[in-house]
Amino acid sequence: MNRFTLLLVSQWIANAGDALYIVSLIAMIYQTTGQASLAALFPVLVTAGMTGSGFLFAQVAQRVPHASLLFGSQLLKTILLGIIWGLDLPLPLILALVGCIAFFDGFARPIESAFIPRLCQDVQKANSLVQGTNQVIQLIMWPLGAILVSWLSPLSVLSVSAGLFLGASLISYLFYRSVRSLPDPSMEGEDVSFRSSIRYTRAHPFAKANTYLVGIDAFVSTAWISALFLVYIDTHFQLSERWWGILNAFYLLSMI
Repeated sequence: MNRFTLLLVSQWIANAGDALYIVSLIAMIYQTTGQASLAALFPVLVTAGMTGSGFLFAQVAQRVPHASLLFGSQLLKTILLGIIWGLDLPLPLILALVGCIAFFDGFARPIESAFIPRLCQDVQKANSLVQGTNQVIQLIMWPLGAILVSWLSPLSVLSVSAGLFLGASLISYLFYRSVRSLPDPSMEGEDVSFRSSIRYTRAHPFAKANTYLVGIDAFVSTAWISALFLVYIDTHFQLSERWWGILNAFYLLSMI
C-alpha cells in the first residue's frame, strides 16, 4: 500500500473502533447503573478530552514530529482501552480513562489533514475521499455496534473495538515507518498559542463564521448521538439499543 492508503486505512479502522467503544461503554454504563446522568457523562468527557487536546495541539505538533504524534496517540489509545477491557475498574476510573482516550484522539484528525497535502497532488479530491469515507464508517459502525450490543453484550463489542484499535496501531506504525523521513511544515517564528488563534479568528470574518458554524454543529450533534438519546428510546418507546444505532445511522446518512 502507498503512504496515503496506509493513512486512510489506519484512520478507517481507528474510527470504526472509536464508534464501537463509544456504543459499548454507553450501553454498559446505562445497563449497569440504570442512571441517565451517569451515562450522559460519557459524551461530555469525550467532548472535554478532545477540546483539551485542541487547545494543546499546535504546541505539541510544533515539538513532536507529526508521524510520531499520530502513531503515539493511537498506541496510547489502544493501551488505555486495553486497560478498560482487561481490568475490572470502578466507574470513576473508567470515565477518567475515557477522557484520556478522547484527549489523544483529538490529535488524529488534524494530523491526518496535515499529511494530505504532502501525500497527494489533488488535495480537494483527497479531502473529499477522507471526509466521505469517515462518514460512511460512522454510518456503518453506529447501527452495527448497537445491534451487536443487543445481540451479544457490551463487553463483547468492547473486545471487538480493542482489536480494531490494535489493528489501527499496527497500520499507523507502518505509516510512521514510511513517512518518518518527510519533513514537517516549518513553523519557526510563528505564534501558535491559543491566544493567537483567538486573535486571528476575531480578526478574520470567514474564520469567525466557520468557528461559530463548527461550534453549533458540534453542540447539536453531541446532544443527538449522546447517551440521552439512548435513554429516551429506552424509556419513551421501550425499544432496544439497536434502534439507537439505526436512528443515529439515519442522522449520519443525511450528513453524507
